[in-house]
Amino acid sequence: MKENVKRVFYVRYVAHPCYFEIIAQRPEIRLDKLENETADNAAAPILATAHAYQIGSSRDELNPRFYARGELLARMPNLLVVSTNGAGFDTVDVKDCTEAGVLVVNQTGGNAEAVAAHVLAMVLALSKQIVQTNHALRRGTMRDRNAFMGSDLKGRTIGIVGIGNVGRRIAELCRGLLGMQVIACDPYLEEKTIAARGAIKVSLDELLGRADFVSINCPLDEETRGMIGTREFALMQPHAYFIGSSRDELNPRFYARGELLARMPNLLVVSTNGAGFDTVDVKDCTEAGVLVVNQTGGNAEAVAAHVLAMVLALSKQIVQTNHALRRGTMRDRNAFMGSDLKGRTIGIVGIGNVGRRIAELCRGLLGMQVIACDPYLEEKTIAARGAIKVSLDELLRRADFVSINCPLDEETRGMIGTREFALMQPHAYFITTARGFIHDERALAEALRSKKIAGAGVDVWDKEPPAADHPLLEFENVIATPHTAGMTREARANMGRIAAEQLVMTLDGKRPPRIVNPQVWPAYAERFERTFGFRPQG
Repeated sequence: MKENVKRVFYVRYVAHPCYFEIIAQRPEIRLDKLENETADNAAAPILATAHAYQIGSSRDELNPRFYARGELLARMPNLLVVSTNGAGFDTVDVKDCTEAGVLVVNQTGGNAEAVAAHVLAMVLALSKQIVQTNHALRRGTMRDRNAFMGSDLKGRTIGIVGIGNVGRRIAELCRGLLGMQVIACDPYLEEKTIAARGAIKVSLDELLGRADFVSINCPLDEETRGMIGTREFALMQPHAYFIGSSRDELNPRFYARGELLARMPNLLVVSTNGAGFDTVDVKDCTEAGVLVVNQTGGNAEAVAAHVLAMVLALSKQIVQTNHALRRGTMRDRNAFMGSDLKGRTIGIVGIGNVGRRIAELCRGLLGMQVIACDPYLEEKTIAARGAIKVSLDELLRRADFVSINCPLDEETRGMIGTREFALMQPHAYFITTARGFIHDERALAEALRSKKIAGAGVDVWDKEPPAADHPLLEFENVIATPHTAGMTREARANMGRIAAEQLVMTLDGKRPPRIVNPQVWPAYAERFERTFGFRPQG
């Protein structure tokens, strides 16, 4: 007659004392305890007679020699079942147990509420920077609370990998409590089952590409070990890059060009914080299927006013007389005779948002003649903007003031050099508020030195700000400003507003109004659809 005693053992601890209370109600069950340090000879008789092994789920809390795998199972010929303390079974080799005819059970769902609450706490703490602000207050390093600006969760997306007992509770909390969108990846569940659990079924790659928060809630097994690595983290990288427009204020390693784009496989759009895009390689972005947008027009009023100020200051020799008075060198005011502007000609190179406002001010306010060179606009369009279309060479020959207002790109880089300055009239002034490198600084200095032109207003430089010993700063007839033409309080606020509105519009799947590389749209739209599951308009 076989012995009726059922032998169970555990190592170090069980999940809760209630376990002992339940087992104690069954007198035929004998419960033995081992420690991580128990010697093999002491453990041998317990192992040899055991029918069940209540095993810890945490790898680092259990001596590996007590992991339920081949070598240990061979010492337990009577073993029938391995029961984990928790939902995980990292300490169990399921394959070895299966081959030995040993049943493996876990306690999945037993702590679902606790784990889901923990995930929710992390989502909230991360979005609100709770830990960072707590540390800053305790360390006495809190200087500006705005540096710890959080984000609202309503409308954000959480991606759940493994929507079992824990995952479905996370979905319920995030959707019902916080108004979040929920997507999930679980290869073992059908779309309708996942939908019943409050989520939309997606692939792992799509989840990583779309989610604002990614929560891993699947078991560790042969399929999931190493599932999230370098490639997967790369998929979580940004969809949009809001980039500075000023070359010298941004480390070149963060310029939006090939090598950086290769590290951002999810990137869909690069949005500059100004009208310029010197820090963006548009060709590289286009080849990568990345949309480039700028904020052209957002500071048009400010830049146009700056040009007007330079026109007036140069024609009236404002800066020279100011310097002479301050230095005590004013001897004869007639030496600073100015010129009226009415009837004079201003030539605008690039009659976009800024250029058309300059035309409006100079023609309407000062009674000037306006001519313009813009190869991308037809004669009637330029006429509607208040100017007569001419070639660049004709503009340089005719204009009393030349204003550069085009973007810096492959076509305009080095556009104004020695040859172009030689075409200008000796009484003419050169003004640029566009971008450095469009004009040749050395050629401009030589034109001033040889009196081929009367003076210049320079707001943009090859290197910003220019060094104090820059050759152009030696000339009294040069008005120099450090790329401040577009800087007014109103312009900055307007640029920030339109930048945010345009980026939101783009991420909502609408066609933004200020696209730099419109030819990329088909490739961009396809990538957008793969990422967000719907095709953008336009």
